[in-house]
Amino acid sequence: MPNFLAFMDEAATLELEFQGSRAVSASGGLKIYDAQGRRLGTVSLFHFSGQGTSIEFNLIPMSRLSDEDWPAETAVESFLNELSNTPGLTEIGENLRYSHFTTRRPNVSLVALEEDSLRRGLRATRLLRGNRSGSGTSSGGESRDQE
Repeated sequence: MPNFLAFMDEAATLELEFQGSRAVSASGGLKIYDAQGRRLGTVSLFHFSGQGTSIEFNLIPMSRLSDEDWPAETAVESFLNELSNTPGLTEIGENLRYSHFTTRRPNVSLVALEEDSLRRGLRATRLLRGNRSGSGTSSGGESRDQE
């Protein structure tokens, strides 16, 4: 429960709205948008009886963006480095890097994460979103062609 509360607290700090799901397995998440309002993905929580709650970084929608809509490469690299250097999220960062954001695996047990790692992972999404702390209205990143 402490990490769920930390997740919700950090989401509020980042001005990200938690949206629940009506799925059979309890779930909910934070939709991540870039500065222009394009959906990049979701950071979700899933609860499975017997397994507990896990966190998932699903940035598959970002993988489908055109070159001109892609976040600045420096932002993408900073995001991946932050995840890869965060205890408990290293495998997620490396998997996103090597899959080019086309997978949402692995999920990580929420209870197994240190609170600081959980908060760092959520804060790292700011790097992809631009200057605004929340979703949708800050100045954006450059395209891959502009770098």
